[in-house]
Amino acid sequence: MHLLALTAGAALASIAPITAPPAEPPNGVVPAGTYTLEDSPAGAPFTVTLTVPEGWTYDSAFSALWGFGETAYIIPISLESTNQIPVDNCAWRDSDATTVETAAELAAAMGEQRGSLVSAPQPLQIGPYSGVVFTAAPVPATDCDDGHQMVFMDSTRDGWWYHGDGIHDVKTFLALDFESGLGVIEVGTYAPLLPADQRQLLAMIDSIDVVENP
Repeated sequence: MHLLALTAGAALASIAPITAPPAEPPNGVVPAGTYTLEDSPAGAPFTVTLTVPEGWTYDSAFSALWGFGETAYIIPISLESTNQIPVDNCAWRDSDATTVETAAELAAAMGEQRGSLVSAPQPLQIGPYSGVVFTAAPVPATDCDDGHQMVFMDSTRDGWWYHGDGIHDVKTFLALDFESGLGVIEVGTYAPLLPADQRQLLAMIDSIDVVENP
């Protein structure tokens, strides 16, 4: 009888449906579930997996998840080419720039960036990958180059900047060192969040897993 039970169990296991691995979220409104994010324009050097609750949307052009009326977002960014940190985030067109290659160097360069307020970096470990986590916000400024305060950029001085008036623009960087280079998961908010929304965002961050792609 035990043999029959084992045989039946093995048979059922062999015909059980195989669960598909998480996929990229659909454009627009995202059903609650587990999904993957990649910086596709940069060749997807790493894949982020996370759990997304109801109410979030997805923009595949930027591989960005948006929540709470687009006041919060999560986006993976490869810094293989956008690894220039302008010394002055307002006068960035003619500013000297620091080239960074590691998570610690990114945090240090941004900590010295004129026009940015940066928290002390804390050690970060996601699976086998290590790095640092820190938060940055701009000192609101006017008359900046092209009306933007630049966070980091590539050799052509194109890159990622703070948005809006800078008053409520807060970015948390989960910066990780991969064999292929530096990558970050940027978690940003453009306005103060309600406590329940803040808890939801923190739960999403806690669900994050990362794998480097070959």
